Amino acid sequence: MKLKELVLHKSLLFYTVIGVSNTLLTMGLEFILNNAFGLPYWWVTSIPFAITSVTSFIFNRRFSFKSKGNFWADMLKFYALFIACYLLAFYVAKPLAEKLMTDANATEKAIHNVAIIVGQCVFTPLNYLGQRFLVYREKKTPPRPEDEAAVEDISEDDSSSEE
Repeated sequence: MKLKELVLHKSLLFYTVIGVSNTLLTMGLEFILNNAFGLPYWWVTSIPFAITSVTSFIFNRRFSFKSKGNFWADMLKFYALFIACYLLAFYVAKPLAEKLMTDANATEKAIHNVAIIVGQCVFTPLNYLGQRFLVYREKKTPPRPEDEAAVEDISEDDSSSEE
């Protein structure tokens, strides 16, 4: 698949609209939980993700990827991917934020704020690619028997006209 096809795919537009609104809500909740309540990093990041994952699943399934698959199978795949992307993104984000902020004598809250941003930047594209190619991949429809019969009829006509 070409990069142009990936970037211009119709699912990306809907995913972007849904993703921006979910990201803003998630980050807003994360910053409130971190700065106003001082909760630990994993609580700060996991609670908002758990809340917004519900709308993300429903809207992306229906609008971004227009899935006609089994609801429960889609949900299972979605959440397995969602959790994997979340863990990967935020396990990477915190040490990276700590490394970025070492010279700044930053507070733990400031480091968590940077980790929230880094985590979102890792999570979002990773999650889109996973949803597009693993959860809601476009299935190639096998040729129908009547289509194969029509092709055979045409090829038989061509071979008989050459005689």
